[in-house]
Amino acid sequence: MTGDDPRPMHERITESLRSEIISGQYPPGSALPSEAQLCGIWGVSRGPVRHAIQTLSNEGYLKLSRGKAATVRARPVLQNADSYTPFSQWARATGHTFGQQTESFSMHASDDATAALLDVTPGDRIFEMTRLRLLDGRPCMLERSIFTEPVGRLLMQFDLDSGGISDYLAERGVHYSVIEQQIDAVPADSIDATQLQVPVGSPLLRVRRRAADDAGVVWEFSDDRYLPDVVSFHTSFRRELQAN
Repeated sequence: MTGDDPRPMHERITESLRSEIISGQYPPGSALPSEAQLCGIWGVSRGPVRHAIQTLSNEGYLKLSRGKAATVRARPVLQNADSYTPFSQWARATGHTFGQQTESFSMHASDDATAALLDVTPGDRIFEMTRLRLLDGRPCMLERSIFTEPVGRLLMQFDLDSGGISDYLAERGVHYSVIEQQIDAVPADSIDATQLQVPVGSPLLRVRRRAADDAGVVWEFSDDRYLPDVVSFHTSFRRELQAN
């Protein structure tokens, strides 16, 4: 390709491929033309082509595998970090299908750490749940939650694989009025790796959340670990101008 664009060739190739990926010309899972084909299309050596492909990989658009053509990654679905929306409601609102596979649900006595998270007395009975959450049929997030005993007993009557628990609990008078959440990054442990189908140590987005009712009574603590290539979080704010 020729033209009067003064930019370096690798930047021109990067922009062109990025636009084609965003427009859907190369949908998620599809392969780009080979390096040799791209060199022929652009009339350049392999250097600018490789630079462009590496840039798009760094930006999260491409997955690179040795000996294979670069493939297009699915773009992460955005979740608003300024507020809290239950996973199932968020998935529906963004036009995606959700699912869940319950790995465990049990009752046991709380230790000092779990009691502090739920504001109960050590030794009080709590319920613990681990669920794999799916987005459009693929692993998305591993959910580890603990509940106070009254809420846990309500959940014993619910099919945890049938959907989100927030709507079910709300119908029974359990609402979240106060949400505290922290977002950070953690390496996948062995349980994360098995359930999310990634190598141990892979980076995950972690959201730790406490939910309390209208009276400020905590009833849930959750540690949710997301695949960053499936979901990303965004926030926005408006700068307030101060009078001189």
